[in-house]
Amino acid sequence: MRKPLKKTITLALLTAVSLILFTVEMQFPPLTPFPWIKIGLANTITLFILYRRGFTALDAFLVVIARVLLAALITGSPTALLFSFCGGIAAVTAMLAFIKTVSGKKPPPAITSVAGALAHNITQIAIAVFVYGGFGVLMYLPALIIGGIMSGVITGLVTTVVLKRL
Repeated sequence: MRKPLKKTITLALLTAVSLILFTVEMQFPPLTPFPWIKIGLANTITLFILYRRGFTALDAFLVVIARVLLAALITGSPTALLFSFCGGIAAVTAMLAFIKTVSGKKPPPAITSVAGALAHNITQIAIAVFVYGGFGVLMYLPALIIGGIMSGVITGLVTTVVLKRL
């Protein structure tokens, strides 16, 4: 099989796995009093792409964009599309920036994932301020920061296990 075709198929499969993880996580009851705080299991696929040899930053962006668009079709929520798209792009950008600023070896996925989760949550708060026209949503920022740290560590640890086993 030609290399570009094999990579395209691999990215399509990773997008599908990411979407499955997103869909499965939607079925979980809220883990906190704030129902919008999620673990972000689909982010394990983004981290996998960023840490696995043979993939590029563009690959990570493409998988996130495809997952967000497909998830929006599943949920039928245009507002969720806006929040997820902006948050996803911010997360990948932050993770890439974090990986690039650390000299030498890549940092552990858990730390990189925390950077992405925090960027995702802060971006979503900024979008909420813009969309809903008020700063009242800022009161959720402390909970989102704590949730981002916890979910980032969890998805980073899951990714570490997956990377070691593959």
